[in-house]
Amino acid sequence: MKGSKKGYYVIFVMIFSTNLLWAVCFTFFLIEYNKCIDLIYELVDAVIECQETLNENIEYESKGKIEVSVSAYTPTHKECDSTPLITASNKKVRKGIVALSRDLERKFNLRFGDKIKLYGIGTFEFQDRMHKRWKKRVDVFMWNKKKALEFGRKNGVVFEVVG
Repeated sequence: MKGSKKGYYVIFVMIFSTNLLWAVCFTFFLIEYNKCIDLIYELVDAVIECQETLNENIEYESKGKIEVSVSAYTPTHKECDSTPLITASNKKVRKGIVALSRDLERKFNLRFGDKIKLYGIGTFEFQDRMHKRWKKRVDVFMWNKKKALEFGRKNGVVFEVVG
């Protein structure tokens, strides 16, 4: 009888050890997976920055200028609606797009896909819309929450519709 209890104990230890090993492996996988995702976001950001540099060299005809307040947003339910990965234009979010306050959209008769320039920041594509309570505001889309917070709010930025 004592020998059979010892056998159960050995089997229990083997099962427990195997589950612990899987838990450790899974935790390590998640850590490495998150590092990989961060690297992919950085690579995408670098590619977009190169594209933005090329876009800045393109000349567009101006439709007018105004000073606005600029901030950044990320695809979270807290900052967006129930579909944070889809813009108001029904496109997938990506770096290089902005959300505009509705007053700017009306004032300049903007359509989704129009290009806007934020002096000192870059040229962007209008693909998203802000809540109606905001006036003279632009939100630049970013994947990284930390970078969005570092970007902060910039007041008095010159906004120009360029295409």
